[in-house]
Amino acid sequence: MSFVEKGKDFNRLLTSKEIGIFTSINPDTGHQYFPQAHTETIKFLAKGGEYTNDANSPLCEQYDCMQKDALIHLYNKITGDYISQLSHYNPKTLKNICELEKFECIVDIQYYATYNCIGWAIGVTKWVNPSDITAYIKEGLSVSKAINSFLDDKAKLYEKSPANILNIVDDLSSIAKSDVELTNNTVVFYFDKNNEFLHGARYVENLLETEVINRWTSKLGQSILISHELDDLQGEYSLYGDNIAYATIINTEQINNHDEL
Repeated sequence: MSFVEKGKDFNRLLTSKEIGIFTSINPDTGHQYFPQAHTETIKFLAKGGEYTNDANSPLCEQYDCMQKDALIHLYNKITGDYISQLSHYNPKTLKNICELEKFECIVDIQYYATYNCIGWAIGVTKWVNPSDITAYIKEGLSVSKAINSFLDDKAKLYEKSPANILNIVDDLSSIAKSDVELTNNTVVFYFDKNNEFLHGARYVENLLETEVINRWTSKLGQSILISHELDDLQGEYSLYGDNIAYATIINTEQINNHDEL
């Protein structure tokens, strides 16, 4: 399955709850998480993921299945009636209830099949760690070389994986230009002032083959996939930082003509 599906929700404006993702106050800075976000023009493209209670589900091959808090169902042994879920009780209370002779507690482990912003940006349906780029920078590589090393690593890792759905990562290369000519699957990497890599977004011309987007698109962690402008997610106090670098799909001849940062 694909989490991007054409339906009544596709390419709609944000709900008030979704707007709260951007306008809530970050307790660490005292500012909104995304102070420059124009929430009236940001659009919803897809849900965050899919729940399954089967760790061997095909979903967990295509996507990363993250274990969520177990759902504990309480049943009356005598009547067989379902009574309630006990997921929010403290462990001591749970133990006392579940050990009572007339009750039966059945634990249902749930997994959340999802992917993150970096996975979406490079066309991989997995949770890709942004610290992988930061680690290269801390080793002394320039931002451009760190991005290319990261892309080379992921291209090799996902070369034969069904998670590499678009083969974007195979052909991406970091570029030094700041006035990038946007084409389909251009990728942008967001950094803070300390060159810590925080977010990735991808410019998409068309989704679902026929839906014209022509905007930047981002997966917000485990949350929704959106379309937006670059500065919606940038800013001095933004959760994703204020510095950006680009990678585009270019051929070998073009790569040799680009200067390193």
